[in-house]
Amino acid sequence: MNPLESLDNPTDWRQYAVIIAVVSLVWNLANTVYSVYLEKKRRKTVIRLEEFRSSVRDPLVAALKDCRQCAYSARSIALSQKGLDEIESETFELNRATVIALSQLSDALDDANGSKFSADNSWLTEFSDFEDNILTLSSRGCEAGLSEDVRKKSYECMPDQISRLNKVVRKKIDKELEKQL
Repeated sequence: MNPLESLDNPTDWRQYAVIIAVVSLVWNLANTVYSVYLEKKRRKTVIRLEEFRSSVRDPLVAALKDCRQCAYSARSIALSQKGLDEIESETFELNRATVIALSQLSDALDDANGSKFSADNSWLTEFSDFEDNILTLSSRGCEAGLSEDVRKKSYECMPDQISRLNKVVRKKIDKELEKQL
């Protein structure tokens, strides 16, 4: 039978139309199911990222901000033309603020370790060394028995240690975000 002859028959056209309609419906159904699957997957990712942001990232960033403020104060004291005895209250205030900021960061890192929205549970591994160094520098800056140069040098070194701690924690946050995506 010649294919052109079958085109003249209206029954054959209807059969083709029905076949095309069924194929189109199946295609649309498959596309809808796949789109719903992708949307659910996207929603889960968005929710997981939002929970990570609010329960892990934001507290860490806030604590790091307080640590950076301590670094700014330490740099200011180190560069001050006044003697440390003249600004003794500022040095003790910086020491107190440093202890508080590092305690808040420690708590935030500990919370990140226990968070179900973070696969990494080693947030505190490098923190202890930085904390010890920073607190030692801050305490040495307040020690009246040390020379003015040694005390100022301690304040000069604090911002570098805090900056390095900041980079380590931010790198962990970025790495965790990459895992989430």
